[in-house]
Amino acid sequence: MKTIFTHSALALALLCASAAQAQDAAVCGTLGKLMPQVKKGFPDFKGKMRTDELWQATYLMPGAESCNIWLVEDEQKYEGGKYYQYSCSFDASDKKTAVEMVAELSSGIEACMPEMKRSMVGTTIFLQAPQGKIQITTRPSSYEIDFRVD
Repeated sequence: MKTIFTHSALALALLCASAAQAQDAAVCGTLGKLMPQVKKGFPDFKGKMRTDELWQATYLMPGAESCNIWLVEDEQKYEGGKYYQYSCSFDASDKKTAVEMVAELSSGIEACMPEMKRSMVGTTIFLQAPQGKIQITTRPSSYEIDFRVD
């Protein structure tokens, strides 16, 4: 009986590791397409225009409920005042799931983009690379996770 349990536990551990690697690969694949688009305004990701400042994204981050491209105006942040932002929403059922989702997403990003510098302020993780910045924010009251790239 002990041998069967040990084999089952090993199989489960390998299955979990395999799922995590698949998630990391999916995140890396998406970032590989997304990050070169940052300074161009994400033209290959713009789908249906919803307003003058909002497009539905044609490609979702793995696990995201929805993704959009926003035209943001901010004179203090960028010279010229305008930039584009890729933004996705993830919904979690509870705090534990939200924390796990953020951990998986950030570890997946760091696995394929180790050059990114990581910092954290409150419930927001910032990942900075030469081609752009990634921001992951958890909203504790609603268990919603915002993922942004600009």
